[in-house]
Amino acid sequence: MRLDICNRTLYAYDSWVAESQNEVRAAPVTDERQHLIAYRLSVAPSSRAVAYTDYWGTRVDAFGVREPHLSLEIVAEAAVETGEAFLLPAPTDFDALADPVFAANHDEYLARTPHADWGDVVSAAAADARTDDVVATVVGVHDLVRERMAYETGSTFIGIEVEKVLAEGHGVCQDFAHLAVAMCRSLGVPARYVSGYLFTTSDFTGQDVDGDIVNVQTHAWFEAAVPWYGWMAMDPTN
Repeated sequence: MRLDICNRTLYAYDSWVAESQNEVRAAPVTDERQHLIAYRLSVAPSSRAVAYTDYWGTRVDAFGVREPHLSLEIVAEAAVETGEAFLLPAPTDFDALADPVFAANHDEYLARTPHADWGDVVSAAAADARTDDVVATVVGVHDLVRERMAYETGSTFIGIEVEKVLAEGHGVCQDFAHLAVAMCRSLGVPARYVSGYLFTTSDFTGQDVDGDIVNVQTHAWFEAAVPWYGWMAMDPTN
């Protein structure tokens, strides 16, 4: 399926800004599931962006606005061709996570971060999802987050601790994804947060739409690394 995407970000300031330095990460990736056909970035006030690929493999467009401005508009347009979703990988023994090559290649996806710093409550919840199979464990984490959490727009803030998210039982897609990442990592399963677009009228339901156009915010999900398979994507909102 071909999807055309227009991502518009607008900053409006209370007073004149003399200069600003910015980085944009809005270009969809090319991977096993999709191919990036075209991408264009427009900025107002006009500025020329310099593109590079960061450590994590994400395209970054860096630019500076060096004239006084009261607003900054960033429009990222892209076209992608998507393929069919993969089936779940075959069962994989939990001991495979200790394979030296796999462990070395995914060590950084096990670290605590400000957005995925778990405590005893998250660890205990994750333990309920653990089995001797990596794939079943990841699915269990997905199901646990989906079943325990209620989707409530505006109920949380960026940077909220995952322990608080789980304790309060509500949040939005980014909270669900951070919580799932923390749970996987607490079990020794490498995991990462992913941001992208969901072709649906609601981030909560993920249901198909009748028309060809939807207006949505960016969506968030998580991916877990499975030995001898790769990254397994899971959306804890549906």
